Amino acid sequence: MNLTSLHGIWRLLYITYGNSTSNSTSSLTTYGPHPLGRITLTPTGYFNALIVNPDRFSLIGNATSWSQVSEKVAANLSKSTTAYSGWYTVTEEEDGKGGKRMMLRTRVEVSLNPLWVNTVQERMVEYRREVAANGTGEGGTREIMVLTPIDSNRTKPNGNPLTWEKMPDGGIS
Repeated sequence: MNLTSLHGIWRLLYITYGNSTSNSTSSLTTYGPHPLGRITLTPTGYFNALIVNPDRFSLIGNATSWSQVSEKVAANLSKSTTAYSGWYTVTEEEDGKGGKRMMLRTRVEVSLNPLWVNTVQERMVEYRREVAANGTGEGGTREIMVLTPIDSNRTKPNGNPLTWEKMPDGGIS
């Protein structure tokens, strides 16, 4: 894998629940069965992530601005949102089993969760290209990246893997 393959905007496809040491019920409750998310990795080394539970959007009711949303609802929405950004590095290192693994490390500068500010968030990276059916019987390729949080000893997964698909370049039309 070439590091430039990771540069771009990625759309969250799904979160795998139940295949790690974390409490999968908690994560499922937080983000719901169909989480909505984007991450951006720039060529200059900046990372930005946003993940929300779209099922909770209905909590705002008829509000037409954020200031009209109650404190209770705002707190509920913020607890079902992950948002952070900062400078990142991607490195290849020994996995402790005789193999190699790619690691994404983000020095968090801004976060909805204040406990993450000035910390380093580490994720194991799996990258692949796969054939994607486009509904017409013809397949193209798509780029997939799986990011898995690791434990503080940096030895094993400690969270649910998040699977992302690279989005095509685009713009406002």
